[in-house]
Amino acid sequence: MLDKGGTALATLDEKGNSVERNTLKAVNLEGEELPVVESSFSVRNDLEVAHVDDYLAQLVKSVYVLDPFEGGDIDYLLDHLASGLIYRFPFSYRRGSEYDNAFVIGNGSEAFMIIGKQAKFQYSS
Repeated sequence: MLDKGGTALATLDEKGNSVERNTLKAVNLEGEELPVVESSFSVRNDLEVAHVDDYLAQLVKSVYVLDPFEGGDIDYLLDHLASGLIYRFPFSYRRGSEYDNAFVIGNGSEAFMIIGKQAKFQYSS
């Protein structure tokens, strides 16, 4: 029960019955189940060199500072980023139905992970 003026979020089926969110599955327009993508924190992430134009065409959702584990270092990565390289990989914060783009950039002393989606530009003449 909700008090007057209260709000709640519930997921209901077509008959109005409450449904647990963890039982839902993503489907495409044809009703076929979409494959699940694993969390990027639970799998190996292989970096590939990216182009600056791809990075600049992102709608940014999140920015993270990349720090090494205690006792580790990321000097090798920082050296490559300092030379102007940009890296990318598919990123999913938690298990889900699609990846975002992750770009790894740096300034020589720090590395950052920029999460976003490709912007869809429309041109008119």
